[in-house]
Amino acid sequence: MKLNMGFSNNNCKDFTKKIEDDGYAIFSKNKNKKSNYYPNKFPKMEEIELIQIHESDVIEIRAFFKIEIENNYKIESGLITAKIETIVNDEIYANILTELPSNFSLQRGITIELRIDEIIRKIS
Repeated sequence: MKLNMGFSNNNCKDFTKKIEDDGYAIFSKNKNKKSNYYPNKFPKMEEIELIQIHESDVIEIRAFFKIEIENNYKIESGLITAKIETIVNDEIYANILTELPSNFSLQRGITIELRIDEIIRKIS
């Protein structure tokens, strides 16, 4: 299957490999600092400290999804809300609250592991 985007796979190979393997990738503020990790540069975002978040907090993350179109695919992204279930050391486990299309690899009710640099903002 061929990636149908306006950039070269070679420039963003770690990013595209993650999406090809998992069907999605979570935006990372740390990876955004690397040259050519993402196909587009995102604005600098406020850093969040681990001590600022707690279990039951609602957070926002950005996810990139693989959307298949015939024999190609493209990458779309969007903001997703999730509720933190537990924090163990520096591992954050959050349950997806956003209703997503059924063909997306993440779905409402799924718990995913996050790093602090993957949280865009704390909502409540």
